[in-house]
Amino acid sequence: MSKYIEENAEKDSLYETHISKLDSTISVKDSIIQLKNKMHIDLSNTVSKLLNDHEALFRENKALRKEFKRQKRKGKLVTVGLMILSATAANYLLK
Repeated sequence: MSKYIEENAEKDSLYETHISKLDSTISVKDSIIQLKNKMHIDLSNTVSKLLNDHEALFRENKALRKEFKRQKRKGKLVTVGLMILSATAANYLLK
């Protein structure tokens, strides 16, 4: 009878060790899942920020191109105006 009790105690000890290892494994897996979820959230936030920044840069680039075209047109008008003024002054001086 005592041998039976010893074997059951040993079996119980082995089961407890096995359960402890399984609990440890589950704990590690839970930690990994939490870390992956955090990384996914961080990555999503980063992608959203990058897309917002890209959109802002696109709008700024578009505005700067528009401003550049205006300045280019203004420069051409000034050049044409100066040419007309020079031609008029030269014509006036020649007469």
